[in-house]
Order: sequence, then structure tokens, then C-alpha cells
Amino acid sequence: MPPLKSWRSSLSTLLHTLNLIRFATAGHFPLPIVKKDVAILGGGASGTYAAVRLKEDYKKSVLLIEMEPVLVVVPSDIMSNKHS
Repeated sequence: MPPLKSWRSSLSTLLHTLNLIRFATAGHFPLPIVKKDVAILGGGASGTYAAVRLKEDYKKSVLLIEMEPVLVVVPSDIMSNKHS
């Protein structure tokens, strides 16, 4: 059984997504209809890996839904190529 915190986080993400769907179907938040073979809720390392494997190995179209705007934080010295 997954840890309680992880379970609550997954449930929160699912409920947030369902709330967005409710607004979209009510006409309050115009979203395009997306047709994919697989939808993965929660990117992170595991979700991103699963999405890549499904796309490359099984030729599936994948929708990866991530709550965070950025998955990786890159230090500014690396971005500016000032590291040695």
C-alpha cells in the first residue's frame, strides 16, 4: 500500500484535474479536446519515464499532466555556461 501522503497527493491531483474538466464542459474555461492513447497524471521522474517508454517502445500517443510548471531546476551558472 502506498504511503498516505503519496495517496493524498495523487487524489488531490486527480480532483484538481476533474475540476478543470468540469469547468471546460460548462464552457467557463475553453480547452481543446485532446485525444490520446494514454494519460499520465503526475510527471515527476517515474511519470516522465513511463511516457517516454510508451511513446518510443509502444508507439502510443501520451498526454503527461504535471502540476509543477518546471520539472527540473537548473542552476544559473550551468544555464549561462560559466561553470568550469
